[in-house]
Amino acid sequence: MTQPDATAEHPATPAPPSGRIDCHSHLLPGIDDGCADLHESVASIQSLRRHGYTATICTPHHWVGKYPYIAPDHVRVWVQQLRDELRDLCEDYTLYAGGELRIDTHTADWMKDHAPPTLADSKLVLCDFWQDKWRPFIDQAFGRLLDQGYTPVLAHPERSYGPRDYEDHLKRLQSEGVLLQGNLSSFTGVNGPEAERLARMLLTEGRYAFLALDMHRPDSLDDRLDGIGLAENLIGAEAVNDLLDAIPKRLIFGEPD
Repeated sequence: MTQPDATAEHPATPAPPSGRIDCHSHLLPGIDDGCADLHESVASIQSLRRHGYTATICTPHHWVGKYPYIAPDHVRVWVQQLRDELRDLCEDYTLYAGGELRIDTHTADWMKDHAPPTLADSKLVLCDFWQDKWRPFIDQAFGRLLDQGYTPVLAHPERSYGPRDYEDHLKRLQSEGVLLQGNLSSFTGVNGPEAERLARMLLTEGRYAFLALDMHRPDSLDDRLDGIGLAENLIGAEAVNDLLDAIPKRLIFGEPD
């Protein structure tokens, strides 16, 4: 992985176009476990456009222990590179920089000296964690983000289950200001029956701030897109479209519903 020039000036964040926006995506080629190359990124974008998407926030894993070369300034450079390549290919699609912050034992201390990645230069920070029980560092990391004026967004909470009191912790986090982002694939059952149950519950109770694909590579994108129809069966097409379009744009860009 070649380190980009993080000192270069970056263009202003563009206004979002009309249409759906995917706020959790591993679309950048060759960065993490997402798209392997430009061909896969373009194939994914073409599929997304067929389903009404016009923009994506690129959120590669921000995980110092596994991907030490991924940093917010580097992601901005990679996003601009992909924008340029899409323009050369006459692919009309809007991209934004972001990141998926892995919460582990070192995250709270790391944030003492580093700014976290945010969604499209907003104050929203997409986070994830994978634990078999609730651990103190989870609350420490979310607390530090909130204290620093950020709004944490817990990615795919329906998939991070483990402890029996997990749902109580989710309610508490939400009461403290943490938002929840659901994965569309969870409605299809591919992540297991417990993830599907939690996804359906959180959706029907109106607890998701927005829904996203968490796309990685084009060969798994169709299954994730199938989740749109399954979510529509639960709360209706208009409500689902709001979770894919108007609501995330309001939260991230300040656009009115």
